[in-house]
Amino acid sequence: MLWRLSPESPEPLYQQLVRQLRAAVVSGRLKPGERIPSHRELAAKLVINHLTIKRAFDLLEAEGLLVTRRGLGTFVSDPLPKGHAAPGWQEVESDLARGAETARRLGADRSAWSGMVDRAWKISRTEEST
Repeated sequence: MLWRLSPESPEPLYQQLVRQLRAAVVSGRLKPGERIPSHRELAAKLVINHLTIKRAFDLLEAEGLLVTRRGLGTFVSDPLPKGHAAPGWQEVESDLARGAETARRLGADRSAWSGMVDRAWKISRTEEST
């Protein structure tokens, strides 16, 4: 799994990781029951403090997306909590997360991103009726 964290982003590193891990789980790239790298393994790979990783993992555990089993590691929850496993929605949420990441990287704020989503929705509705 490839994680892309941007130290230049105004979004804190732990939040970038939370967003990317959540998108990977929701999209199915990380499967229920799949082991993910430990805090220290991931910190070494990303060259960031392991406490940053722990903070992200703790938030995702609180959401019910990850579970840590003492002595075994951290895993994607199996089953996933309601609302995170709806067929089809994973792809939509993953696509939106990628789009939001790109928009943020290009300097868009939340308001601009919302406008883009609204325009995309209107375009899709127009194409439906033709």
